Amino acid sequence: MTTQKTITIPLINQRPIRIMADRWLIIASAEEWNGQERCQANREHTLIVREESNDLNADVCGRILVHGSYETQWANEHQRKAGLLLDAFMVLGDDYWPAIIRAIREVGTEIGMTERGIKECIADLPPRDIDEGEPTQDNNEGVTK
Repeated sequence: MTTQKTITIPLINQRPIRIMADRWLIIASAEEWNGQERCQANREHTLIVREESNDLNADVCGRILVHGSYETQWANEHQRKAGLLLDAFMVLGDDYWPAIIRAIREVGTEIGMTERGIKECIADLPPRDIDEGEPTQDNNEGVTK
């Protein structure tokens, strides 16, 4: 019998959730750390965006989970973890991507990630295909240039 890997994620102002990692596909992520090499870092931020896989209907959006963590080696600092779970009804329609971008910003800010790291995560989201009939203008609320 094989056991599936589970991840427990604390949510902002809610109870933590536990997910099966293989059911939540990573669609974007960003990492940053102090120092030149990651192995030498005393502080590290990670931000991840996951989409719940929907085996029954590929045309239906699954839930979106944005979570992040701040890990530190300093005794006077505390680890930080945060997440937001966006139900399908919250991200469907015209507000799909802006809702995800707002969640990335909120979680990134909660864990103390820099603006650069937050923008890297947003830039790692799947691209819009503007040649396939998708509207060319997004409501990029929450995106700064």
